[in-house]
Formats: sequence, C-alpha cells, structure tokens
Amino acid sequence: MTARSAFATVLLTGVLAACTGSTSTTTSPGSSSSSTGSPAPSGPVTFVPGSYVIDFDEVRSVLSWDGGTGQLKVKNGSTSDLGPPSITAVTDASRTVEATITDAAPVPSGSKATFTVSFPDSLDADHVGLLELSYGGDSWGAMAPLPAG
Repeated sequence: MTARSAFATVLLTGVLAACTGSTSTTTSPGSSSSSTGSPAPSGPVTFVPGSYVIDFDEVRSVLSWDGGTGQLKVKNGSTSDLGPPSITAVTDASRTVEATITDAAPVPSGSKATFTVSFPDSLDADHVGLLELSYGGDSWGAMAPLPAG
C-alpha cells in the first residue's frame, strides 16, 4: 500500500467516524454505566392470605376469601357503570367453580359497593389456581394475590 492510499484510508475512516457523531466506545449488552435502581422488589414478596385484587380502568376490586364466606369490595372510579359482579374459580385440577354473590347488583360510576361472596364447601381455597372477575358478563381478568405492605 502506498503512502497516499494509507492516508486516504485513515482520512476516510476519520470522516466516517465524524459522521456518526459518536466518540464513545460501545458497551456490551447488559452492562450499564449508571444504576437507577430496580422497580422490582429485591427480597421475598409476601401476600395477604385470602386477599385478591384487580385494578383496571379506575376500578379497584378486592376479594377477601380464604374458604367459606368472603367479601368483594368494589370502588368504581371510572366514568362507566359496571354490571353485576361474578367470580369464577379455576382449581389446580382445571375444574371451574362459580361463586355465589349475594345481592349482586350493578355498581354505578363513582360509587363503592360491598358484596358477600361464597363458594361451595367442596372448594378448598388452597386448591384455587385462578380467580376470574367479570362485571355484567364481561371478563375483567384474573385477580392476583394482594401483596402485603
């Protein structure tokens, strides 16, 4: 390679580097130059026994049930009325069991309501794998265990 070719190569490399506007070196994926903290808990997570929650679209629904009779508390902060609530349990054996909700009624926008909830005695709370909440026949999704604290 002649001196002229070497100079052209160095010049071209410099021009290309200047076009990217980058003078820093790359870092490998997963490395970080600064830490802002993790939004996830760093220790063990504990849950309130027998308490399940779903927050969606300004509606908070909390079920307190650990077998026998429980309560569903609903706070409807949305701009829409909710139909009467219903809850379906799915067991670890893939069996579905409907809850009985005493005096299930619509929950108007901006209001709160508390309902009495019961499942058949044959349903053991320790064998419930999923609780699905619906309002007026529309599924709102699975209720999650309520984290303590």
